[in-house]
Amino acid sequence: MDPSPVRVGPIPLSDRIDTTWELSNVLKDATRSGQRHLMRRALDILQCDILRPSLPLTEPQLVVVMMALTELQHEAVRAPPDIALFCGHDTLVIDPSACDTLGLAAGRRSQREC
Repeated sequence: MDPSPVRVGPIPLSDRIDTTWELSNVLKDATRSGQRHLMRRALDILQCDILRPSLPLTEPQLVVVMMALTELQHEAVRAPPDIALFCGHDTLVIDPSACDTLGLAAGRRSQREC
């Protein structure tokens, strides 16, 4: 097991969102076990960072995000996982909370390869 990286401070939210996009983009190239691992990592980031109380989500956005997270959890443990479905649901979580609410990464949706 690799040692934990030394952190000087918290990773900015925009960097964590970038990491989630990158994990989702490489899913189709990973092995089955690699896909599950990447999905779990992306899900961990989304659950821990996107749903923080400090993010000003509207009630409709929160409903969409919570439903999408539930679907992501189901897809992450499914055998075999549906990569396109997973990517679609993670976009629903990231876009309303990151791109729309925080004004981050405009146009990033078009960069997705899923």
